[in-house]
Amino acid sequence: MNILHIDTSPRLESHSRALSAAIVEKLLEVVSAASITRRDIGADPLNPSTLPTSRNCLA
Repeated sequence: MNILHIDTSPRLESHSRALSAAIVEKLLEVVSAASITRRDIGADPLNPSTLPTSRNCLA
């Protein structure tokens, strides 16, 4: 099982961060061999210049 854990809150102590971390922890109890990929968009936002635009998608 692959788990993609995405945090988007800019607040490091948010309730949503705590909840998602608890869910991932429970998933790991059930499937200990699962791999986790974490992305923290709140703390490390994507650079808009690297995002695809509709013009780039159609090229």
